[in-house]
Amino acid sequence: MSYYQAPEEILDDPAEAAKLAKQAYETALRSAADKDRKKSSCLK
Repeated sequence: MSYYQAPEEILDDPAEAAKLAKQAYETALRSAADKDRKKSSCLK
């Protein structure tokens, strides 16, 4: 699993930090769904 450091400018802007966190969370959910979809297609 890869981790990235948050851009320094968002640390001073709570709205930007929340926007980035939401985007990262949505990306993680999509990634997990893709893995589940690939896993289930291999089982068929």
